[in-house]
Amino acid sequence: MTPRTATDGVAAGRSRLRAAHLAVVIALAGVVVLWQMARFAAPVHGFGLPWWSIMLGFAAAEIASIHLRVRRDAHSISLVEVPLLFGLASLAPLALISARLVGGAAGLVLWRRQRGEKLLFNLSLLLLETAAALSIYHGILLGADPVSPRGWVAAGAAVAASIAVGAGALTVVLRIHEPHRSHESIAGSLLSAITISFG
Repeated sequence: MTPRTATDGVAAGRSRLRAAHLAVVIALAGVVVLWQMARFAAPVHGFGLPWWSIMLGFAAAEIASIHLRVRRDAHSISLVEVPLLFGLASLAPLALISARLVGGAAGLVLWRRQRGEKLLFNLSLLLLETAAALSIYHGILLGADPVSPRGWVAAGAAVAASIAVGAGALTVVLRIHEPHRSHESIAGSLLSAITISFG
């Protein structure tokens, strides 16, 4: 093994370790957000869809995602907002979290063949995104009817929060994996990700 390949292997190992640490931090943040949100989350009496249908929706959204390359960055477009919206208006918070994680894991493992620290990171991010969406949704809804105007505002804000969390995580990942990349380039990547998500 040459010194260069040995150095590359050490750098790759450190990068994987940082990604695993970041995944743990993200998961812990998601748990904290859920714990805080549990104090004011009221039961939701909306569409009444069963847990398994929301879970299948999340799995289908992962499987049917479209991958785009914008300049030097790869972005994914999925319809995950659809099961998220129905889940917010149908399930208790912990049921929605479990549907998101089980459905997301099924799509990531069985379809995208993800393993290791990448899978851990993506599942942690799903947890935090969903926890943020739940927190905003229940914080605005406050037990009102999910199909009322207040419910629609809560749903829109919840989806926006989920997208913002994902974009923020993308920024941190770019900083870790490409430390020499300029702030302007990272800001452009972040803007592209947000535009694609809201598109």
